[in-house]
Order: sequence, then structure tokens, then C-alpha cells
Amino acid sequence: MMKRTAKKAPSLKALRARHDRLMRTFDKNRGYYYSHKNELLKKYKGKYVAIWDDSVVGIGSDVDELSERVYAEKGRKPVFFTLVAEHPQVVRFPSISLLRKPSHRA
Repeated sequence: MMKRTAKKAPSLKALRARHDRLMRTFDKNRGYYYSHKNELLKKYKGKYVAIWDDSVVGIGSDVDELSERVYAEKGRKPVFFTLVAEHPQVVRFPSISLLRKPSHRA
């Protein structure tokens, strides 16, 4: 019978580094939207887009359906979802686990 070894939890420093890396990726994806906004308005005005790795990876009229589809394909990555409009509303979906200190309630 194989012995199970306990998985060591990542350090706070490692978690912060991962968070920072994910946020840089999200910001890069958001930057792609704003730097290509005019092109995207011509092609996708009134639609939701999902942007990952400097490209549009999904388009849809329902952001919930779009996010399910994109996350099923890409995994829980920091994808940027937004409505393509002159003054878009940014929609963020939590896709990473956040470290929380345990509550010490009585």
C-alpha cells in the first residue's frame, strides 16, 4: 500500500507572487482591449468579448454563457471580459482562489 504524503501549502510569498503574476496578465489583456478598441468596435459592437494572450478568444451576447465557454476551454485564467461599446462596463469573474486568514470567532 502506498503512503500518502501531505501536500505542503504554498508560502504567503509564493501566493503573493502568483497573484501579482495573474494580475499582470489580466492588466495585459485589458490593455489589449483598449489599444484595439476601435477595431473591436467595428467588428463586435454590442457583443461581449473575452480577451486572453493578446487576442479575442470568445464572442457572445450573454456574458455568463461566454465565460462558461471560455473557462471550459482555457481553464481559470485571468481572462478579460467586457462589453464592446463606446463606454463599456467591465465584467470581472473571480477565477483565482484568494488567501484568507482563518476566522477566530468564538
